[in-house]
Amino acid sequence: MSNPNTTVQLEALFHALFPVTREMPAHTIGMDSVEAWDSAAHVNLIAALESEFDVFFEDVEALLELRDFQAVASYLHAVIDAGNAA
Repeated sequence: MSNPNTTVQLEALFHALFPVTREMPAHTIGMDSVEAWDSAAHVNLIAALESEFDVFFEDVEALLELRDFQAVASYLHAVIDAGNAA
């Protein structure tokens, strides 16, 4: 089950990494709408997620599909709900 606090933390993380997103509704944040979200920023995002939420993402192919806020949020909630088994 999704934790609203996790979503709030995730929004704060996105705003810190991509300051331009501060004025954007979370559901509109994505690689296509944030020019600064390139491959290097994607790696930084994954590292920040692992650090902030104390998780480890093993499925590299799944990480490549995390192209917007909603996809990141869904995947993060699934990893947390699975006890960090993803």
